[in-house]
Amino acid sequence: MRAAIRKKVFGSEVVISDAVFDIPEGKCTAIIGPSGSGKTTLMRILAGLDREFEGSVENPPERPLILFQENRLVENISAISNLLAVASDRRSAERALSDAGLAEDGAKSVSELSGGMRRKLAIARFMLLDGDALFLDEPFRALDDVSRRDAALRLSSFRAGRTMVFISHDEEDIALLGADFTISLP
Repeated sequence: MRAAIRKKVFGSEVVISDAVFDIPEGKCTAIIGPSGSGKTTLMRILAGLDREFEGSVENPPERPLILFQENRLVENISAISNLLAVASDRRSAERALSDAGLAEDGAKSVSELSGGMRRKLAIARFMLLDGDALFLDEPFRALDDVSRRDAALRLSSFRAGRTMVFISHDEEDIALLGADFTISLP
């Protein structure tokens, strides 16, 4: 995948200009940079969510999977119901809940879960889906060190040779997910 961005603006602010980004197929690429440097904007362009820019994306994914920075869970239903909304069957949803370390919390509504538990649930839901490329915006936010390592192992296995692009402020995340390449935004 290649993004050639002549200009991307928000209002009167130019966020990205005169840049080319190569994302190798089947590899893991980290996007790093300070807040406001355009990391999420670049990810949204690569995933096909943002088409309001001057330039092009060659060979975009047909079925991108996106883990947003916000968990985007349904707050007033149970954890298991959030998984059942996307799972192929109940057994898959229950396995995903268990793998995330939330087996005892399936009946709780999302509003009863801590921030870390919500992030684990969002990752579990993401991993129940299928796509040809994975896009993750700060995948480990709100997770403690043990949970980060566990989630990184599961995500690396889930990736199974697909292209992965993720955003992080943390150098350890780059190592945890085994990034093959890094894009550093100013």
